[in-house]
Amino acid sequence: MNVKKFNGSARRRGTTIAAAALSVAMVAPFVHPVVSPNAAPAAIAQDSTPDQKPSVDTRGTSEATAIRADGTWGQKQGYQGTVYLDRDSGPEAQNEADEAMPGVKVFLQYVNGKGQVSPIYYTTSDSEGKFVFDLSKAPKDGLGNPIEFKLAGDDKFQVRTWAENPDSAKYTLAGGGDMYSGRFHNRLTRKWESWDFTAGINRIVGAKVVFQERPNVDGWLAKPEAEWTEAPTADKKWPEGGLYGTARGSVWWENNEVMGSLPNQYFKGSTDRAATNIKVVGSYVNDEVARQFDAWKDANENHTREQFRVAQKEIVDAYQAEHGEGSHIAESRVAYVKDDGSFYLPFAGLYGVSHTKKGNKTTDEEWGKLVSAAEEEHGNLMQWNGTLGQRHRHINTDYMYLYPVVGENRDLWMGNYQDNMFQPPPWRKSRY
Repeated sequence: MNVKKFNGSARRRGTTIAAAALSVAMVAPFVHPVVSPNAAPAAIAQDSTPDQKPSVDTRGTSEATAIRADGTWGQKQGYQGTVYLDRDSGPEAQNEADEAMPGVKVFLQYVNGKGQVSPIYYTTSDSEGKFVFDLSKAPKDGLGNPIEFKLAGDDKFQVRTWAENPDSAKYTLAGGGDMYSGRFHNRLTRKWESWDFTAGINRIVGAKVVFQERPNVDGWLAKPEAEWTEAPTADKKWPEGGLYGTARGSVWWENNEVMGSLPNQYFKGSTDRAATNIKVVGSYVNDEVARQFDAWKDANENHTREQFRVAQKEIVDAYQAEHGEGSHIAESRVAYVKDDGSFYLPFAGLYGVSHTKKGNKTTDEEWGKLVSAAEEEHGNLMQWNGTLGQRHRHINTDYMYLYPVVGENRDLWMGNYQDNMFQPPPWRKSRY
């Protein structure tokens, strides 16, 4: 889900808040192919004496038989990178909120300009999430010819990497080393890697295996599904009645990135497919819970993101125990992706200027309650920005969560709302 825009209060700044970049291979449960069918090695030859025929070694023909190739950080003829859980900002850089992931198995395979394909190698990320492949020992093809990991002088050299998901029910693989997972790429189509073509060096660094949490994996970031609100129309698409108090954006099946495009996100391009009729669920907490979140932050001024996430869950659990399942959420609304890949999700909103200010046209009894269907309005800015004399309404944009419903057998990339907690769109994160 990408290029999603949220408009509330007096804000009209569009912002990318989430993206599900789903490969065309994900029309079925995602499985990495083990060997490119166009360039599969007939066999890998072992060394033999002159009077012996080369023997066939079936190692490296699948993930199950992959050859271990642990290396040393910074070595020549190596491939190195990091594995981490992306929890904030773009996937192309490991930020303070992101978490290193040790013990993740990473796979690699390369093909040179001669069409020789290497076996499949693997290594495992260390305690800091770092991994290195030692590719200095050239294997041999079925004819006994070396298959060198040599970037220098070979402009057709290609490499691909992918990773084993340590918990597919909890994590989604957003990038498998160089954005695309399991796809061969070269020096021109790479996005994140840095290739050193220097003779005698032949090293690739800067690879990133990026995981994200599956959306709403524990179920507390939206109301129970039976309480989701859908559009009261035959096609279940909300009529576009204005910008204010709405979330908008796109969801697509990712096929390819344009060469030279920015590496900080996936972009919806001409080769991608609209994810028509995929559900997008948007929620935000009620005013009382928002005030409790505020109070916790005020009492814990130097908190970390993870500490606040834990605190959110504790506050929500206590609130639900007293008021019932899903009671902490003001509303959960559903949008369906249109034929062009876009979606439009309007919220009714809550009466009052904000969860801390009632406004003079709102009664004490109304404050914090859902705006009635008769008064729902998305075209009048003044009702959303606190202008005097209006029937005010608001959304607790600091504590929102939006996500696409795609199932556990799909990998996806979320441009925002990467981790499971209520949070603001990027343009409000200075208030976080």
